[in-house]
Amino acid sequence: MNRKKPTKTKAKAVKKPRKPSLRKQIEAIVNDPIFSSDGLHTCSDGTVVNYKALEKNIRVKMSHLGQDELMEVLETNIQFKKLMGSKTLLERKLRENNALPSLIGHWDQALERSQELLDLFGKLYSGTEVHKIITTEWGLETVKYDQVLKFQRTNADVIAKLRNEYTDNIKDLRLTHKKSRLDELSSLYASRKQRYYETKYKSDYELMLKTLEQIRKEVEGEQVTINGHIQVEHEQAIQNHVNMEIMKNINVNDIIVSRLCARLKVNPKYILYRLHTSYYSKFTGFLPDSMGDDEDIRYPSEIVYDFDRLRLLSQDLEVTDVEYTEVPDIKDEKKAASLKDLLMKRIQEKRTGIQKQRDNINKTPGK
Repeated sequence: MNRKKPTKTKAKAVKKPRKPSLRKQIEAIVNDPIFSSDGLHTCSDGTVVNYKALEKNIRVKMSHLGQDELMEVLETNIQFKKLMGSKTLLERKLRENNALPSLIGHWDQALERSQELLDLFGKLYSGTEVHKIITTEWGLETVKYDQVLKFQRTNADVIAKLRNEYTDNIKDLRLTHKKSRLDELSSLYASRKQRYYETKYKSDYELMLKTLEQIRKEVEGEQVTINGHIQVEHEQAIQNHVNMEIMKNINVNDIIVSRLCARLKVNPKYILYRLHTSYYSKFTGFLPDSMGDDEDIRYPSEIVYDFDRLRLLSQDLEVTDVEYTEVPDIKDEKKAASLKDLLMKRIQEKRTGIQKQRDNINKTPGK
């Protein structure tokens, strides 16, 4: 007799109910009647109390009512606080869960523009400036400053090469060209003009004028206007003559001595004349090529004078003897006596003052 083998029945696994997502849990709390209502509760005597207020305020407002009615409102207040705490916790978890994917995604988006990052570093932008461009201009707000610095260190060799190329060739810069600068100034002038039309402020008007003046300088250059008629060709010819003819014959020592005389307020003509015409002028260095290397110095004391010849030459000179008269030493005895009396009087007054000071010191108690 064939027996049938008992068949094992597989127990079906009971699936646990799936926990709702964070967003749905937050929506459930928001839709709860206790949380979504305005919180106003009307008491038995008509007093209106807000159960969402602080417990202290509720007790003060319901102090004249019964204990049972007060506890009922306070129980509702506790339930509202629990819902508020749960909602805050769920929202924090939701922000944390959303922050990590966005953080990774933003940096990945920045790495997709790695060539632009290298160009920014190559143009001598610092890590702080590059990070600001990424977060503000590119809109990748979650990119960290440390990530930018790590990228800079990793590509240090490439960045150094780009910076050398950038500094060696300034012609690639747009604002080094006149037309580009005029374009920028024109744009600034238009914006300032529109700003002045809107505000009518004096500061905006002054900035508009300054921008316009800068445009004029950029077009015409720095020009100096001189009132009057000047013969430029004649002035240039005179200057060339001074440089070519006069200045080359002036000894540099003359210029130095003249400047020194001007500082000391001495007539430079007299000093230079004596240096050029005195007996020792050829030894002062003010006369070029006046003394050879082998020429000996001949002093006046070595010359033998012919006094007979000098006497004959002096006969033709008109000589007037100066009469010398002694001036008697006249003294005013009265004036001297009065001066002596005045000095003696002052000395006596000084002595009297010193004696009084000494007497006062000796009379001081405790001395």
